[in-house]
Amino acid sequence: MEDSTNSLGDKLLENLKVEKEPNTIFILSAPRTGSTYLYQLIAKTFQLPYISNATNEIYPRNPIIGLIIQSKVNVSISLSNKFGKTEGIFQPSEGSYVLSNWFGGGHPSQTVSNKILKGKGHHFRSTLAVSEMIFNGAPLIIKNPWNCFRISSIRKLLPKAKFIWLKRDIRESAASDLESRYITKGNPSEWNSATPSNIEKLKLLPPVHQVIENQFEFNRSIKANLKSI
Repeated sequence: MEDSTNSLGDKLLENLKVEKEPNTIFILSAPRTGSTYLYQLIAKTFQLPYISNATNEIYPRNPIIGLIIQSKVNVSISLSNKFGKTEGIFQPSEGSYVLSNWFGGGHPSQTVSNKILKGKGHHFRSTLAVSEMIFNGAPLIIKNPWNCFRISSIRKLLPKAKFIWLKRDIRESAASDLESRYITKGNPSEWNSATPSNIEKLKLLPPVHQVIENQFEFNRSIKANLKSI
C-alpha cells in the first residue's frame, strides 16, 4: 500500500509539474513564543493552505496527496492548541513527519538536520509549487521550530520563500518552555523540540538556565541566517 501511494504521489508531481517559483511562508521562532497560535491565525484569516494532521500522519512521504484531499474539504480552523499540538484531522500541524522526510532528524538538530537530504530537493520544491497551483496561487504556510536551523538551505531551494520571525519576551517564553518540560516530559532537563548545536554544553546548566540559553541560541541562529540572505 505504501509503495502504491508513493508511486501515485510521484506521478501527481510529474503530471502537475509547475515551473513557477513557490512563495512558501515559513514561521520561525524559539519554543513557546505563541507560534502555533500565529500559524492558526494566519491560515484562518488569509485562508492559506497548510500541512494538516492527516497529511502529516498518513502521507508524510507524499504530502501532495493529503494537500489535494484537503483542498476539497471546507475546514473551520480552531485557534486552540496544547503545547503546539492541535486536534482534528484537518487542523494545522507542525508537519514533523513530512519535514523529516525532506530534512531528516536527530540531535543536535542545528547541525545534523539543517540541510535538505540528498535527492530530496526536487521533491520538496515540486510539492510546494504544485500545492500553490492546487490552492489557486495561495502559498503554503509552514510552522516548525526545526526550520529555524534550515533557513539557508530553504532559501537556496526556494528563492521566493518568505520568513516571519516571531519573538516574545524571553522571560515569558523561557518560563513557558520550562513549564512544558514538566508537563510533557516530566523532567525539566528534557528538550521538547529542536536543539541547538551546543546542547551538550547547555545540559550541564540548571534547567532554568537551559531554557533561557535555548531561547538565545534559537534567536541568534535565526538572526544570523536571515541576515545572510
